[in-house]
Amino acid sequence: MKIIQKKIFIYILIILVLLFLILQSYYLKNNFIKNKYLHAKIKKQQQNNMEFKTKYQKNIKKKNSNNNRHAKPLAAKTASILAKVKTLNLKLIDLNRTKNEINLNISGDFHSILNLIKYLEIEMIDLKIREFKLKDNNQNLFLFLKLTRWVDVK
Repeated sequence: MKIIQKKIFIYILIILVLLFLILQSYYLKNNFIKNKYLHAKIKKQQQNNMEFKTKYQKNIKKKNSNNNRHAKPLAAKTASILAKVKTLNLKLIDLNRTKNEINLNISGDFHSILNLIKYLEIEMIDLKIREFKLKDNNQNLFLFLKLTRWVDVK
């Protein structure tokens, strides 16, 4: 009787192990399919991002070529940037302007700095942000910007 019980127990264990293996292979197959689907979506999104990037760059170059004919002098651009800094309640720490470059050191809150960057990107399209450094100093942020003209960028 004990031998029969042992055999039944072994058969039950074998059946349970087989069921476990079948379930694991089913979950593995589903995870493999999901993984493949997600990789395809990621690849498609990366392609879309590249297309948008090239469109954006072409659009900027087109606007810059049109604006270069009517480009304001760098001094006028600096004045309009400083006016925007003042309206956004940012504190100008240092300003250095050369023939083709503007360096700004500014401090202020996050949203004001973000609005300044949006302004530069939208309104000052013939200027390129060449260098950008952001540092947190307790309550305010400190921003260093180096701007150059698109025509001067190589």
